[in-house]
Amino acid sequence: NNNNNNNNNNNPWMIMDWDAATINNDNNDALLSTMPPSPVEKLLVAEDRIVYVKRDDRLRLPGSQLSGNKARKFWALQALQFPNDDDELCLVSYGGPQSNAMVALAAVVHHWNHQRNVSSLSLSSYSSQQQQQQPPEPNNSPPRFRFVYYTKKLPKFLRQQPSGNLFRAQSLGMELMELSPTDYKNWFGSGGTKPPAAMVPPVTTTIATRQSSRCLWIPQGGACG
Repeated sequence: NNNNNNNNNNNPWMIMDWDAATINNDNNDALLSTMPPSPVEKLLVAEDRIVYVKRDDRLRLPGSQLSGNKARKFWALQALQFPNDDDELCLVSYGGPQSNAMVALAAVVHHWNHQRNVSSLSLSSYSSQQQQQQPPEPNNSPPRFRFVYYTKKLPKFLRQQPSGNLFRAQSLGMELMELSPTDYKNWFGSGGTKPPAAMVPPVTTTIATRQSSRCLWIPQGGACG
């Protein structure tokens, strides 16, 4: 039993339970805020047909400024509370290089760091480790929140000149990890809500505390099941 408990305590992966609005890493549960409902408008079309429109476009998350369905998806995520100054968390997800969910997650993590007064410029300062698919070396930087995103090898033009959502996400501090098409298929081909067994969590260790950060797995597109 003690060995099992130690394994659980050393497990860096945390899984979001979207239905219960908690994070489950075998030990910790975080209470999250409840999302207010978006308004419903009644429209009269044709002669006697009434259409009810759910106005998710009216939803907006303070801080990250996410709106629409991404605000609904990630409301609970942004509402996570980090009461301790030495809290660290790394969001990990995957998908296409122009994904809307990608840039939305980058905005949430950027908001967390802004609250912690960490410069977004320091979040993309280790491109050499990214290219080698290695986590950054331990350092004395202030604890921070990270977003690591896996995608297939970028086309040459996009790598040389990022644009669109990729440019926005990287400017918000996202760490991009490129995989070969074969590795990408092996890791993510079956989908699912849990990280691939072969994936090494991109955790860091703070020298001051010798504590490893935790990784929160977000399925592709923020899917909840």
